[in-house]
Amino acid sequence: MGMLEKFRAWYQRNTAVPAIPEGFQFHCLPRADGGPFEHGVEFLNDNTTPMPFVLRVLQDEAGLSHQDASIATALCHQHGGVIVPLPSLERAAEVAAKIGARAEREGWPLRCRLVSQTR
Repeated sequence: MGMLEKFRAWYQRNTAVPAIPEGFQFHCLPRADGGPFEHGVEFLNDNTTPMPFVLRVLQDEAGLSHQDASIATALCHQHGGVIVPLPSLERAAEVAAKIGARAEREGWPLRCRLVSQTR
């Protein structure tokens, strides 16, 4: 099975019934442990930030695999945004700050923010 077929299978499995946390508007990647969404970073699509940069920061700063980063980038592009779940509020705040600082430092308008069901 090629990469495109794997992506299609994953996408159909995880977005056939969209996983949009209550109170939010964007799809949320599934948590690695299968639990419900609690905390994460919401990314907003823009027409300037290149996809390779988004892929890199999702891998480097959020710790996503290349496959999960690719899926998050595709969902963000297709739906206008995506939520990447993280294990704690503190980790989500740290990742959002690092990605925001890196985007600003490298001159890209990528916008992300901390989101939580408990805030």
